[in-house]
Amino acid sequence: MLSEQATNDVAESREYTAGPRIAIVKMLILLGLSVWAFLPELRYIVQIAVSDSDWAHGLAAPLAILLLVLLRRKELGAALTGGSAWGILLLLLGIGLYAALTWPFCYTYPRQAAMVIVAAGLILAVCGWGVLKLCTPMLLMLFLSIPVSPRAYAALIIRPETMTLSVTRLALDQLPDVDVTLDGPDLSFTRADQSGVVALGEPRRGASLLTAYLAIGVFVVFARIRPFWKVALMAAAAAPIALLCNLFRIVCWGLITIYAGVDPVSPVPRAGVATMSLLLAYAIFSFGCWLSSCIVLELYEDDSDDSELVETAEE
Repeated sequence: MLSEQATNDVAESREYTAGPRIAIVKMLILLGLSVWAFLPELRYIVQIAVSDSDWAHGLAAPLAILLLVLLRRKELGAALTGGSAWGILLLLLGIGLYAALTWPFCYTYPRQAAMVIVAAGLILAVCGWGVLKLCTPMLLMLFLSIPVSPRAYAALIIRPETMTLSVTRLALDQLPDVDVTLDGPDLSFTRADQSGVVALGEPRRGASLLTAYLAIGVFVVFARIRPFWKVALMAAAAAPIALLCNLFRIVCWGLITIYAGVDPVSPVPRAGVATMSLLLAYAIFSFGCWLSSCIVLELYEDDSDDSELVETAEE
């Protein structure tokens, strides 16, 4: 009797460990086929990331996604099921959109965004709804790595960028003996007998880094399994944080341009302030997650103290 029970336990254990392995093999095969199918689009994304520093986070996105998978491997394994037929429909939808946006229509960004739908369909078809839910941040990082055309991006962010430049002008105008004016998308300054330009239009301001700030926020927030309310709180704060980091970058760029006398399109200060703003985004998102945890811990401790007082009074 014991030997039969032990045999059944061993068989169940092998079946339990074989399920994730089979799912991993299926996913690797299907992902390999998807990479082959979308190779022109992936090559284009890599070329943009290499040539344009504002989209360089696209090169780090695969490593960040892999790291998130490793950090969530236990939860992913526990949520693994036999897959869902809805994934096949989602997969066909993504492929259909990609085909339609290739011919007869030709829209680069929506065609590349169809890759995200295809990836979601693969995950759902092989692993099920639970794994798809846990993989949402990875899909979001993939989506944020797809470069938007400069013209379309400028049209999307023209209002927040106008506000950012106005605040930057007010901040730099407070410097002693410095007069800063905003003419359209350009910030000009005069200091004593020196005059120059702080920012030259949207392409030179690096406003595309807004997506990089958001990608950093996604990575920081989802590096740990957090309750829904924390995720919702950080999601609500994501856009203001991104705009704040962009404001910090332009102000620092202005200070360097005004006091160091460097060319506003010089790559060295541009890369330096961009790196500082990215680090600031990481610090703010990390601080926000830590602060929310501390608030919950304090509330929990207060509730525990109140319950102890009530129990003492009853005794």
